Amino acid sequence: MAITIADIQALNFGYLTGEDLLQFCSPQLLIKQYTVDSNSLQNAFNFAQSEVIGSFTTRYDLSGELVKTGTDRALLLVKIMSLLTVRNALGSFQELAEKMKDDFSWADYTVRAIRNGQMNLPISLAACTKASTAYLVDSNYLTLG
Repeated sequence: MAITIADIQALNFGYLTGEDLLQFCSPQLLIKQYTVDSNSLQNAFNFAQSEVIGSFTTRYDLSGELVKTGTDRALLLVKIMSLLTVRNALGSFQELAEKMKDDFSWADYTVRAIRNGQMNLPISLAACTKASTAYLVDSNYLTLG
């Protein structure tokens, strides 16, 4: 049975949908990847979600955000996770359009900027406890704590 664009659109990964992925990747590439391995897009999403959780949980409370669906989601996080998912799914493809490569670079830059506090996500900050106070060592900045 051949998979169609409608089948890709109907995919649901929880936080992301197939429609989210189609915003950043041509349907033909996603169909080709899905045809080769029907679990590849789910696996790519799982890995992207792990990347985001690993990068952002020290600053943000992602538990409430990652269960949201539809228009309740933070659009910046949807874009980042969609691009990371597409990149993870298409990692073996050699010939990608320059636009896709630029999008992947943007996602990497944005993840670093958010992780380093240079950009913010529009979601709840993680609760800060006294035990998680940060100390700066050997720097020109004042020591916190």
